[in-house]
Amino acid sequence: MNSVKQKVLIFGSASDIDADTAHAKTLFMLQNNDLDDYTHAGYRDVVFELATSNINAYIVKGTEKLVLDTFDTIFLRSIKDESIRAAIAHYCALRGIRVVNSENMSLPLASKLSQYIHAAQMGIPIPRTFFCSQNTLIPLAKQFLDTDTYVVKSISGSNGNDNYKTDTLPSQLESLCVIQSFVPNTYEYRVITIDGKVALAYKKVNQGISYQNNIARGGRRETITTLPDEVAEYALAMAAACNREIAGTDIVYSDTLKQHIFFEVNYSYGHPSSDIGKVDFDKYTQSLADFLHK
Repeated sequence: MNSVKQKVLIFGSASDIDADTAHAKTLFMLQNNDLDDYTHAGYRDVVFELATSNINAYIVKGTEKLVLDTFDTIFLRSIKDESIRAAIAHYCALRGIRVVNSENMSLPLASKLSQYIHAAQMGIPIPRTFFCSQNTLIPLAKQFLDTDTYVVKSISGSNGNDNYKTDTLPSQLESLCVIQSFVPNTYEYRVITIDGKVALAYKKVNQGISYQNNIARGGRRETITTLPDEVAEYALAMAAACNREIAGTDIVYSDTLKQHIFFEVNYSYGHPSSDIGKVDFDKYTQSLADFLHK
């Protein structure tokens, strides 16, 4: 038996924690022994503050902020709130924190939240990003984001859906969202990688219809002759982090910061049509066919 007292954080559903359940009674029993120091929380108590090469992850208990890195073991008990549970597990894996029910570390990086955690840890530029899932915690975003314009986007949205720009913090969130500092831009790159190589890249150019560059939101595909090395590097690194042999990664160019910023890895991107040009289209379809028949 380990003679060193361990700090253990046990996550469950809010109902498990607040109600007079067997789980709550077990926690109470654990807290009354002298072996370890136990804390319990709901998945929706967790907050992530994300910036390039910088991650703050903590739970809010009343007026206290308890930092995840101060715990030796995190026990992911419930199977609810998979996106948040996966993000916590991915964070712990990157930080070397022991996870009980470690299969959660193998959950896919399907959500934007998990992707931003990995990108930030790898030093890939991202927008300043705040995540919480309790409306009472939204005010914590203001000081961290330090901006006058926010983008609120679903961590599981696609095609620009569940994504809006606002000059004020929302009073409530309708779904699991991140709140980000708005990144002014006029275009972004879509980089399609296949089997560890860039198979196709093009620009999605804003046409003034929306603040978004998505083709579904009025953006226009534009062919390119060269792809910046760091854009290819970021796209390949994030596809590898997501364990995606085939992925479409979006990387925006910030007009104000004068740098490329990772937006997301699309797990089910829309295949480009011949409007990207016959040479590029044929090259892309040939790369896809070669890999699928490998």
